[in-house]
Amino acid sequence: MMNMRKQAINAGTRIQTETVDSVDLSSHPFKVVVGNQTYETQSLIIATGAIAQRMWIPGEEKYRQK
Repeated sequence: MMNMRKQAINAGTRIQTETVDSVDLSSHPFKVVVGNQTYETQSLIIATGAIAQRMWIPGEEKYRQK
């Protein structure tokens, strides 16, 4: 994860981590509302923090996150 973040920063990406109140994806640029601030952006990555569920089957640990 950190390697991908470093690569993105080296490519000129501005990363901003915020708790978002609402998003308008109906037109470009996208509008993201955080508190009383509104950001406009051409691209948006939504990271919800989801965790993959395990099935606990033989061989799963060997191939996990590959």
